[in-house]
Amino acid sequence: MDTNAVTCRPECSQLLLACDDDEADDDMLTDVAEPMSVADWLSSIKMKRYTDQFTGAGILTVDDAARLTLKDIVELGVTLVGHQKKIMNSVQTLHVEQQRSLHVFAAAGGASASGGGSSDDEQPTGSSCLI
Repeated sequence: MDTNAVTCRPECSQLLLACDDDEADDDMLTDVAEPMSVADWLSSIKMKRYTDQFTGAGILTVDDAARLTLKDIVELGVTLVGHQKKIMNSVQTLHVEQQRSLHVFAAAGGASASGGGSSDDEQPTGSSCLI
C-alpha cells in the first residue's frame, strides 16, 4: 500500500462536512472543513458534561471518538449506564460513517490506482454524497 495515499486521506468528519456543503466542488478531498470537535459532538448528543474528561484524555475530534470502546468510556469517568449507552451508540454511528467514508474514498481513487474495479455489491448505500 502506498503510504502517501494513506496520509492524504481526509478524515471521516471532513468528508461528512463536505457532503453537507451545497457548494462543494470537485476539490473537496483536498480542501475540506476542519473535523468536528469532540465538544460539539458531545453537545449534539446532550452529553456536554463529559467534554473536560474527553479533551483531557486527548480525544479532540469525532474521528478520535470513533475509536472508543465501552471500556474507554468507563475509564473516562462516564459511570451512568444510560450515558454510556448513549455515547456508545453515537460512537458506533461515527465508526460506521468513518468506514463508509473510507470505502467511498477508496472506491473513488483506489480502484483506478489498484487496477481493479469495484462490484455493485461494494457500492455505498443510503448516502447522497458520492465522491
